[in-house]
Amino acid sequence: MDIQIIEQIKEKLQVVINCLQIDDEIMWLKYHIEMFGKKLQAKKDKE
Repeated sequence: MDIQIIEQIKEKLQVVINCLQIDDEIMWLKYHIEMFGKKLQAKKDKE
């Protein structure tokens, strides 16, 4: 389950990075994906 979630996030982040039109909604999405990634990393670091 966790692997599927991470793969979906990677795909979405790649779409955001490749998008030529950076608007507020995309920046909001990118920010939240990055924050989620940081939370996942912090959880892994604790283990």
